[in-house]
Amino acid sequence: MELVELLIVGAYGYGNIGDEAVLDGILLTFGKENVVVCSFSPKDTKKMHKVKAIKQSQFSTKHPAFMLGGGTLASDIHERYFKWLLQYVKKGKKTVIYSIGCDYYKSYLISIAIKLADNVSVRTKTDLEILKRKGIIRPIEIVPDPSFIIPPQEIPDLTIKENTVGIGVTGIRPPYPKRLVTLIKELNKDYNIIPVVSCIHKNNLKERDDITTRNLFESCGIKFESKYVREWHPRQLKWIISRLTRLYTMRKHPMIMLSTNVPVTVLSCNESSTTRMAKDYGVEIIRLNEARKGIISRNL
Repeated sequence: MELVELLIVGAYGYGNIGDEAVLDGILLTFGKENVVVCSFSPKDTKKMHKVKAIKQSQFSTKHPAFMLGGGTLASDIHERYFKWLLQYVKKGKKTVIYSIGCDYYKSYLISIAIKLADNVSVRTKTDLEILKRKGIIRPIEIVPDPSFIIPPQEIPDLTIKENTVGIGVTGIRPPYPKRLVTLIKELNKDYNIIPVVSCIHKNNLKERDDITTRNLFESCGIKFESKYVREWHPRQLKWIISRLTRLYTMRKHPMIMLSTNVPVTVLSCNESSTTRMAKDYGVEIIRLNEARKGIISRNL
């Protein structure tokens, strides 16, 4: 499929390394030549991915082709991206929805856009089933999440000891689930524990996983080593994960970047797109439902 002057749209430039991993995989697949990325922070996108980027406020239909790329984009909070796609459909231009995840959205515009796009692919069978339940019957491919194909990139000045477990949490606050606190304290007896933070969001304090994970560590009496927490390139985060003995996470992309064969456990406070994906990939799930007062209800 030849795409010239392709505009790629997604949740890029917000500080979520998972979304940046998606974009990295897409650019590896389709190349960077004649590509423009629509980003919350074009400066950061240009620096990280070495690709042309524009602000979301600069969106236009001047490009010959449009791609909605990766991530759990079929959700109500991302409805505007589908509105943009429909503008390209109206002009008769090429439109692609590539390897997206699906939530149980309510917006009828999302369904219309998916029905009208030229090419549509989702990342798992569960995503495909969700669209079928929405009455969307059309050719849809299953394309594995783009982040699978990105290679790890070593961080020369960062050392990760043997017997190290990584933990990353999002969207929780005190009082923490008892099962989670017990797990961390038990792990601390036998392992070195480091934070694995995949989202330092630029526009949403609830998604500042660095703050959330630090608060949890301090509550459990665990040293929070900030040297492991940066706005890493996705390939660098993949390298960090590849050095672990095991990873415990509440986020999707640290889980699915594990083509590194590191055991992973998803920490789940409620049924979400993260737990559905964990089931698709046969990943262990620990359900932390014992202290629901500490849960911020939102999509992970």
